[in-house]
Amino acid sequence: MLSPRHRLARMNLLVALALTSAGCVHAVSEQDSTALAHDTDGVALAWLDGCWQTADGVTEEQWTRSVHGDQLFGFSVARNGDQRVFFEMLRIDIDTPVERLHAYPRGNGPTPFEAIDHTPHSITFANDDNDYPQRIRYTRLGATLEGFISLKDGNKPVSWIYQRCDDSS
Repeated sequence: MLSPRHRLARMNLLVALALTSAGCVHAVSEQDSTALAHDTDGVALAWLDGCWQTADGVTEEQWTRSVHGDQLFGFSVARNGDQRVFFEMLRIDIDTPVERLHAYPRGNGPTPFEAIDHTPHSITFANDDNDYPQRIRYTRLGATLEGFISLKDGNKPVSWIYQRCDDSS
C-alpha cells in the first residue's frame, strides 16, 4: 500500500505524462528572441515553456503549463542512440510566494528545491540538504536555454545548452 505522499507523487507523474503525451506543450514563437527572454504578459516563466533539445539531440526537455497556470510540468530524457539512459520528471509551483521545483530523477522523489534568485530571464533553485545537485538554474539566452546544475559552492558544474525542438508543423 502506497503512502499518501507516494500516491500524490505518482499522481503528479501521471498527470505530467498525460499532459505531455496529449500534445499540450505550449510552444512560444521565436520571432523576437529578445522579447522571449522575459516573462510575457505577466506570465511567470513563460520563457521556459515548450520543447528544448541539445544540438546533438542527446538530451530533450519539455515544459508545459497547467490549465490554471499555477504549475509547470516538465520532463527530461537523455539518450545514447536509441537507448534512454536517464529520465526525470519535474514540477515547478509558481502560485506560491517563492517558486518551488520538485524533481523526480528516474521517477524517484520528489526532491524539493526553493527559488533563491529569479530575474526576468533566469531562475535558480537550491536545496543544500540534497547530495547532488544542490543548485539548479535555468537561463534564457536569446533563442537558447541553458540548464545548469552544481553543488552549493559551484563544484561539479554541469550545463546543457538547449535550442527549440524542430517544430515544422
